[in-house]
Amino acid sequence: MNFFLTILGLFIPKASAVTLDQIGSGPGISDMWSQIKDVFPMSSEGANLPDTLFGKINTTILGLIAGVGVAMLIYAGVKMMSGGGNEEGFNEAKKIATNVVIGLIAAMVADAVIVYAVTLLTAAAGGGA
Repeated sequence: MNFFLTILGLFIPKASAVTLDQIGSGPGISDMWSQIKDVFPMSSEGANLPDTLFGKINTTILGLIAGVGVAMLIYAGVKMMSGGGNEEGFNEAKKIATNVVIGLIAAMVADAVIVYAVTLLTAAAGGGA
């Protein structure tokens, strides 16, 4: 549920929150502002929301890729060791290990591209450091 609220929070511009805060706490304004914060709990991120949202998603996906990569490397190592001198099994395990390393390098490059794109997006939205 928080994911959908976060996505909806993308459509709340930072200027709207500042404007509502500047209005003050007149009759009805405080209640309205608290209801908006209840519906869009992640909107307090403002222009930094893309960095926060994509950062968490990116970290989760990269962690999953790394975990699968390590598991496949272990599998390739076990296959190499248990081959019993079988050249075909050794070559297949070597091919698996090579492909895993290439995949992990591709994942790291993709991570760098995502971080760069999100940094540009956050800067364009007026946030970031």
